[in-house]
Amino acid sequence: MTDMTASSPRPSPVRVGLIGAGRMGSFHGETLARRIPDAQLIVVADPAPGAAERLASVLGARATTDTTDLLDDSEVDAVVIASAAAFHTDLVVGAAAAGKAVFCEKPMALTLADADRAIEAARSAGVPLQVGFNRRFAPDFRAARDVVAAGGVGTPQLMRSITRDRGIVTDTVRRDADLFRDAYTGELAAFVEAVRTGATPQVTGEDARGALAIALACIASVKTGRPVHIDEVEKQ
Repeated sequence: MTDMTASSPRPSPVRVGLIGAGRMGSFHGETLARRIPDAQLIVVADPAPGAAERLASVLGARATTDTTDLLDDSEVDAVVIASAAAFHTDLVVGAAAAGKAVFCEKPMALTLADADRAIEAARSAGVPLQVGFNRRFAPDFRAARDVVAAGGVGTPQLMRSITRDRGIVTDTVRRDADLFRDAYTGELAAFVEAVRTGATPQVTGEDARGALAIALACIASVKTGRPVHIDEVEKQ
C-alpha cells in the first residue's frame, strides 16, 4: 500500500556558476550557497589572483581564474554575472552560447548595440536572461508600484523634499547589500525559479535595454543642455 503522506522527492537544485568575486559577487555567491534551497553554487570564476579561491573556499564551491572553464563546465546549468560592467555583454553572449541560463548584474550593456547583441544571443540560444533590477523585488517598492499601477494615487507627480535637523541623528544602513538584502535574495530566487520552471524571467533583457535608453538620453540631455527624446538615442 502506497504511503500517501510521504512527501514527493525534492527537485534537483539549479547548479550555478558565479563570475565575479568582488563585493556584489561575494554577496550573490553567499545567497546562492546559503539562502536559496533550490540553488547550488558549483564554481566561482574571477581572474584576480586569489579572489575566486577565497570566496569559493568558504562557500563549498570550486574556484577558477578562467571564465571559459566555468562556461564549458557541463555541471553548470546557469551563470550569474557580477563582474565589472565593461565585460557584462560579452559574458552574457558567451554564457548563452554555452547554453546556460543567464543572470546579469546591471548594467547588462553600455550601448544599445551591445544590449541588442546580448538579447539576441539569449533569444537565439533559447535560454532565459534576467537582469539584476533588485528594487523590483523590494516589498515597499513593489507595493508602491502596484498602488500606482492600480490608479490608487491618481496621476503620479515628482517632488523632492530635503529636511535637516541637527537634533533627527541615528544609525543608518550604509551598504546596499544590507539595505536591500531581501530584494537581492528575491531576485536570485526568482531567477532560479524561472530556470527550474521555464517561465519568463521577471526582469528581461528588453527591460534592461529600455532603462539604458533612458539613461543615455539623460546623459545626452546634460551634455547638450536640452531635452533629448528616446528616439534620438535610438538613431545614434
